[in-house]
Amino acid sequence: GEHVGMLSFENSIWALAAMGGACDVGGASKNLDSFRQKMKEFEADLSFLDNNNEDESFDMLFGDPDSSGADTDKDSGDNEISICQEETRELVERLKVLEPFELAGYVSCLLSDGYRRPSSNTVTEYFQQLSTPQQRAIQSALDVSERLVEAQKVCSDGKTTSVPTTRVELDLSSASVVTAWASGCSWSEALEISNSGAPGDLVRS
Repeated sequence: GEHVGMLSFENSIWALAAMGGACDVGGASKNLDSFRQKMKEFEADLSFLDNNNEDESFDMLFGDPDSSGADTDKDSGDNEISICQEETRELVERLKVLEPFELAGYVSCLLSDGYRRPSSNTVTEYFQQLSTPQQRAIQSALDVSERLVEAQKVCSDGKTTSVPTTRVELDLSSASVVTAWASGCSWSEALEISNSGAPGDLVRS
């Protein structure tokens, strides 16, 4: 707990979940699984609307409809728990393959004080600056964050329309700089990577 406090985690539950240390074993987020399944079924149904053999372009946008139905039986009963556990397991496996400097960049995404460095970069551009293993870990973390938000909504007052009481956020703006710094780059190189006009902006981030 002391070390978590030193890192200034504003939401230790989210930090724990983002590191693969917690999952929704109680099934509070089961409605999320139902929603995801319905979206898969909807996307699969859309593929049959095209009678001009243009499935390839559809697949590029929505994924392979044939594979989207693979989890059809995982939307009820105790299956929502196993889906949650599988998401957490996948996140842990993706974190385990990160090099120490890549893990530092990933952890920086969890540490946010609401400040944003002046930049014209989009979230997509920040994401593309990361290594492939980091990108995969971020993708898994997004699944986990979506489930945590849903669980918070349900558990706050029992209504899925309630507002989450804690912030769940992935801030990618400093990840590439922290990764480079942890891998041994110089301060001047870090400033160049960050495109920050002032050293103080980089220090604050």
